[in-house]
Amino acid sequence: ELCETMASRASSSCAYDLVFLGTGVSTGIPRTGCVLRKDEQGCPVCHRAWQNPMDPNYRCNVSALVRRRDEATGETMSLMIDAGKTMRDAVLRWFPRFGVRGIDALLLTHGHADAVGGIDDLRDLQIVNYEIGADGQISQFKIAKELPVYLNQATFDVCKGAYPYLVKELQNDSCPRRIANLRWEVVENDVPFEIEGLEVIPLPVLHGGDYICLGFCFGGGKFIYLSDVSEVQPHIMRQLEAYEIEILVLDCLDKSTSPSHFCYPQSLQLARHLRPKRTLLVGMSCDLGLHEEVN
Repeated sequence: ELCETMASRASSSCAYDLVFLGTGVSTGIPRTGCVLRKDEQGCPVCHRAWQNPMDPNYRCNVSALVRRRDEATGETMSLMIDAGKTMRDAVLRWFPRFGVRGIDALLLTHGHADAVGGIDDLRDLQIVNYEIGADGQISQFKIAKELPVYLNQATFDVCKGAYPYLVKELQNDSCPRRIANLRWEVVENDVPFEIEGLEVIPLPVLHGGDYICLGFCFGGGKFIYLSDVSEVQPHIMRQLEAYEIEILVLDCLDKSTSPSHFCYPQSLQLARHLRPKRTLLVGMSCDLGLHEEVN
């Protein structure tokens, strides 16, 4: 995981940091099966990650934190991309290291568990106040500030089914419960939008079959984020070709082929075609190899 500084397109007084919270396959690394059957399978990647959680082969679900710092005022804005199954682990590992105490917005790529499976834990990233009733019992949990969650309609439908208690229109529980206070912001797959003054251009790509996963463009094309992709449609490719890309974050499952992810040959082909200044691969499985051999 690394911190990469990016220049701001909107204001010379601002700078952006990119912090990877996770770069691993949907199961995370170490994979449970590799650890339980280590004597039979002999997976060195998962064995190393299991032995030492701070080993670079230990990888949470793909997720990133985009942090904007206004160098004139000192104010910061933190945007997290995806909140998958391993979000709690990732937050505990990386937020303290970078002095992050919460987030200002969440941006979701798609509705699979490795992108939305940790949403319930968002409550611990919000400040909670307690109201005590006349009987001395907690009568209400109050989170003063809603957390905006930006996602497309298909992902919202998944979240409504998985977390109806976090969708205000579906809440029907009279018992006070400590849950996240979320504001769901449904965006179109092909319409740019803003998050706290930061322009985000969605890049809908295929993630197996005709399943749409959103990639994102920041900084007018300087930073491209494609975490889960099996095919880049021609109109999106033309859009990418028009950008002068400085950082390309790109899906790379392993060295073979996959129906739902780019693997190393496709990742390398796209990077050579787009020629960004730097390409950073994410979504790796243990089959890609040990960190020091692949990096």
